[in-house]
Amino acid sequence: MSTNKKRRAENFTQKEEQLLLRLVKLKAKEIESKKTDANNLKIKCDAWAQVTTMFNCHSGESHRDTDTLRNKYNNIKKRAKVKFSEEKKYMYGTGGGPAMKNADDDLQTATLEKQGTSGACTKKPDPLKTKLGKWADKKKDLADLQRKCFLEEHKLKLQHLAEKHQQYIALQEKESEQRLKLEKEKHDLEMKILRHQNSNIV
Repeated sequence: MSTNKKRRAENFTQKEEQLLLRLVKLKAKEIESKKTDANNLKIKCDAWAQVTTMFNCHSGESHRDTDTLRNKYNNIKKRAKVKFSEEKKYMYGTGGGPAMKNADDDLQTATLEKQGTSGACTKKPDPLKTKLGKWADKKKDLADLQRKCFLEEHKLKLQHLAEKHQQYIALQEKESEQRLKLEKEKHDLEMKILRHQNSNIV
């Protein structure tokens, strides 16, 4: 066998995988960008170069190049997605029973949450509890929305009643003015007739 053949890199330890996920988390915005223009591709390459530098400074293990780290990260993501899909099928197939466990739970959890947690996690969240939590949050949001709608409706009703009351008061004032005007005209007419009658008597 040729001695010039490239020696196969050593397998990543769990410590290295966790370190990689933590470092990618710091550059997730650049690395996970879906844009493919030249400028963003350069930004992504620079981000991976920084991840590589930090990784080799802190790992204390084998030296890893950028391509190796990038491929490893993509493999972790693929593995996590497959595992997540299997657990969903398992959960629904057993009526919400306990999720399957394996040694990669920490890494899969961190990857599926887009590096939202560090690689130091030791327990994967229960998918059923997560769903119940999301359902409770949605229920609370719905209750808040219903309360807001009720208050807004109550406010509009009060405003409508106030407007109707003002209109009623204005109408009453107008009718009162009309009555006073008619009574004055009637009084003036009666006085005129009375004066006319008195003048005829004289």
